[in-house]
Amino acid sequence: MLAGYTPILRAPSEKSSEWYKEFHNIYYLSQLTNILLLSYVDSFIEIVSKQTILKEKKEFLVKNKTISIDNNNGIDILTELKSDEIKSIDIENFLDQIIEKIFKENMQKSYVCLTAMGLSLENDLNKDIRINIKDLLSTTSAKNWYEVIKCFLNVWEFLFLYSIIETTIKKILSISGQTKEEELLEVIMKKYPLLRIKLESELSLNEQAMIDLWKLYTEFRNIYSHSHGIITQMAKSNIGGKLDKFKKGLDDRSNNFLIDTDKIFQNNLLVQNKFYLIKDVELNIYRNFIIAFIEKLDEIYSSPD
Repeated sequence: MLAGYTPILRAPSEKSSEWYKEFHNIYYLSQLTNILLLSYVDSFIEIVSKQTILKEKKEFLVKNKTISIDNNNGIDILTELKSDEIKSIDIENFLDQIIEKIFKENMQKSYVCLTAMGLSLENDLNKDIRINIKDLLSTTSAKNWYEVIKCFLNVWEFLFLYSIIETTIKKILSISGQTKEEELLEVIMKKYPLLRIKLESELSLNEQAMIDLWKLYTEFRNIYSHSHGIITQMAKSNIGGKLDKFKKGLDDRSNNFLIDTDKIFQNNLLVQNKFYLIKDVELNIYRNFIIAFIEKLDEIYSSPD
């Protein structure tokens, strides 16, 4: 499934190129780091914080339909309806502690140390610190802080993956800046015609759909690189046009391999002047595409005959 979570990249063979071996290591560096960080968050909340939150905020959680409580023969049965909301509460508490214990206390400690050394940087060390995490949340397209953390990791992984695949393609083609990023897939498929055939068979996507998919994700790469992830009116228009082109380029074979394309890069979540956070399914599609691409390219490159 192109949209499913399938992050496994084939191990290099004895015939594999050096660039594939390098890609393999860098790829898993990003995967393991991302999974580790999110696993730590989930595990800590589940083991340390969750029961306290459920106990202390029970009425609030029921009122907000985050949990439901049913009585069965005198025993309350608790059902989690929105587990991410529970995690978000703990993350918000921890963020408040970071602001107080790290940002503000670190400033005070620095002030004391510098004063003891006879130095004075009073103007710099007495900055007004006012960080409102609810205001920060409102600058994104996320519903809660757990979604922010999770999808921020997705953004980081996407940019990391785009960077290494872009560098790899340019290395293979021996080009630098003369080819636009959104044209890289077309150029390398022209150089290696067998790549198109192998990918069409692997992904059940025709050549044009693959090119349009690459251009769509290149648009997002440009948004993060040039406008810091903030959706502008022009960016929203460009995304809509490229997404429509990708959808129209899909043929009947794609229906069994892609989820409903209406669920990716939804127009109502592409909010102007807000930071766009990449969802799991959107990252999965890109990750799975480049896995198939780089594996097939290595097969062709390493066995030219």
